[in-house]
Amino acid sequence: INMNTLRISDGVYLIDSLDIKMVSNTKDILEIKSQKQVVISKPSASLFGYPTFFIGNKESKDAKKSEIDRSGITDLPGTKIEIEKIEAILTASKWLPEHFMGENASEKALKAVQNPRILHIATHGMFVEDKNNMGDNVVMNRWQAQQNPLLKVGLLLSGAANYFQDESVFSSENGILTAYEAANLNLENTDLVILSACETGKGEIKNGEGVYGMQRAFQTAGAKAIVMSLWKVDDNATQQLMTNFYTNWMNGVEKQVAFKNAQMEIKKQFNKPYYWGAFVLVGN
Repeated sequence: INMNTLRISDGVYLIDSLDIKMVSNTKDILEIKSQKQVVISKPSASLFGYPTFFIGNKESKDAKKSEIDRSGITDLPGTKIEIEKIEAILTASKWLPEHFMGENASEKALKAVQNPRILHIATHGMFVEDKNNMGDNVVMNRWQAQQNPLLKVGLLLSGAANYFQDESVFSSENGILTAYEAANLNLENTDLVILSACETGKGEIKNGEGVYGMQRAFQTAGAKAIVMSLWKVDDNATQQLMTNFYTNWMNGVEKQVAFKNAQMEIKKQFNKPYYWGAFVLVGN
């Protein structure tokens, strides 16, 4: 639940009257208070978006099967615009952004990233909630059969449609970055990870363990703060939210304040929480 979206009276939400900071546990409060500001002379950013989900294999003997995308995964042209706008904002602020789009927005490229100050990923999120909901989808049922909850949530990257469509054997380079794999990324000096994708804040609940999901995975990898979504998001509102946030942040506004300001700007256009309340910022 995004606490900011709770309505306290007609047309008035908690975000209108309170500044709420989300943490994973009480230990994070002590870390926020004691954390020293690290000055990075050449701040870097790795930006992933607009993946080519289906990559045709022209060398395959079965061209009919390999060249037609039947996965049902929709392209995300809006994420291309999102990445380009963010790259322009960061470049104007003397950052060193590097973008990965199309076939370059791959699982291999993401795993090779080393300690960027910002890691921004704009794509589809995946969360396998219940095996019974998957019907006859063999691939998703196979995924559900994995006992580790960190294998049931992930991000779709280039080539993901090929994996789903061809029902290939589960491998480490299938176009899907699972939370299990994300936990092994090198993000010790990363200030912020932004998951501009649907339902990246969801995860399976285990007794005594809380929620397993992308949030926990990226924190394990070292990220200081994470922006993630709690439900399916509107593409246009998401693009505006992200560009507004980066503009505010690069203009010297503190990260938490910049994020809230971006939400309030979207709220002026679309008052319903569906549009401005999907994303939350957790951490410092």
